[in-house]
Amino acid sequence: MTMKVVEQHLGKVVLFQIAVTLFSAFRRASSEGIKNAKGVDLHADEVLTLGSQRVFDKEQLNIFNRLKAKMERICLKYGVPFLKDYAVPDEVADACASELDDVIKEANIKRDELIKNYDDLLEKFCEANPTWRTEIKARAFDKTYIADRIKFRYYPVKLSVGREDGAMAEIMSQEVCGMLGSLLTGIAEAAEKLQEESLSGKKEVTRKALRPLKSIRDKLKGFTFLEPRVQSLIDMIDETIAAMPDKGAIEGTSLTMLWGLTSILAD
Repeated sequence: MTMKVVEQHLGKVVLFQIAVTLFSAFRRASSEGIKNAKGVDLHADEVLTLGSQRVFDKEQLNIFNRLKAKMERICLKYGVPFLKDYAVPDEVADACASELDDVIKEANIKRDELIKNYDDLLEKFCEANPTWRTEIKARAFDKTYIADRIKFRYYPVKLSVGREDGAMAEIMSQEVCGMLGSLLTGIAEAAEKLQEESLSGKKEVTRKALRPLKSIRDKLKGFTFLEPRVQSLIDMIDETIAAMPDKGAIEGTSLTMLWGLTSILAD
């Protein structure tokens, strides 16, 4: 791939970097804490695990892990993994950013609620683990630290090649070439999921089964600049959807056609 093509491809995507920091609620276990744990199954205990001591209820923090995962799913909905981040086509970058903004708003609300209720939640955690109350209270985190630790952000970045020749240029060329492979791998996984969850073993399906197929099509549309095969896949999807009945169940020849298309996409 020439440097001109590499630059053209990079110019058509925005790199989304997800920057999320979370509050783990763990501290390194103290000597006193380890002494208190004699006879405790450290793998199953809610407070002390392999030398680390939890000082807050993990269930109250799971929402932040889920929201981080949601941000990653949004980036994969529109783009592909690239340079440990996500390459999103220019034409859908604003839509991707809008959905990420909504998750960040939700995360900030949940963080503020956590800080507001922190003292009560900490007390409930102590009540659930009375043996550890003194240790938990003594080692609890300050609310200011927690508020500063839980941060949800993303950075949209435009890329260019650092050098037009030499090792740096070769590295970037290889990465850009791999963008197509990442795209097709994601499409294959989505097609396999569609088969497993909606088509396998079925004699008929509703038009809801077409929704994942339309999502696949929308994702491919943003990457037509990579290679002619991408547009060919879009055309196949369009032809198949157009051949489906407007109403009623998808069965018989139509279902066979749908299965055949998803098999091609999964390959």
